[in-house]
Amino acid sequence: MASGTLGVISDTHYSGPASFLPFDAIRSCFEEVDIILHAGDIVTEGLLSLLGTIAPVEAVYGNMDPSGITGRLPEKKVVIFAGKRIGMVHGTALLPPEDKPSYYFPGEKLDAFVFGHTHQSFSEHRNGILLFNPGSPVKPRNLSLPSVGIIRLSGDLLEGIVLSLRRDV
Repeated sequence: MASGTLGVISDTHYSGPASFLPFDAIRSCFEEVDIILHAGDIVTEGLLSLLGTIAPVEAVYGNMDPSGITGRLPEKKVVIFAGKRIGMVHGTALLPPEDKPSYYFPGEKLDAFVFGHTHQSFSEHRNGILLFNPGSPVKPRNLSLPSVGIIRLSGDLLEGIVLSLRRDV
């Protein structure tokens, strides 16, 4: 396993084996990650077990998740990884990305903020925080490609990288 690498996924909307999920491509992207972060809209708890065959999973629930998931997972959480504080939420607030950390985690010092909901990838450093949305591996919006992401510790900085998945996987 790589040291200092997170797999990031969101908006999978996985309803079971009959639904489309490019799992082989996801596994390939995440083969060297230490932990997988899922930023909500999981839909079926079995997906967390499936991802757990790759690496340990930390997750929050999204607006499309059923009560079995919302009753078990938090709406938001802070994950400490390699000494860095990563705030994670699915996120439904219609705010620009740079305003989301203080809205969801008021007064908290974060090194990165991971969110989903938009189905559009986003990776940018603003105000000293990595703002990162991996997009969706199954239902991208606005001409985005299906995608997941990784966050890598590069020196003292967290670097967010969006990985596009081929449509024919």
